[in-house]
Amino acid sequence: MRIAVVEMNDGLKSFRYASDRIKSGVYDKVIIDPVEFYPRAAGEYSPC
Repeated sequence: MRIAVVEMNDGLKSFRYASDRIKSGVYDKVIIDPVEFYPRAAGEYSPC
């Protein structure tokens, strides 16, 4: 993982973590692995 600098639509710069496997460029779609947040709310369903 590395930190990449990204320019937002309003011109401000932001930082995000980027995998070394992803090449820079413009993507139409990106597949993101599901994220589990802990602790889960009582009775909350988790498909994982």
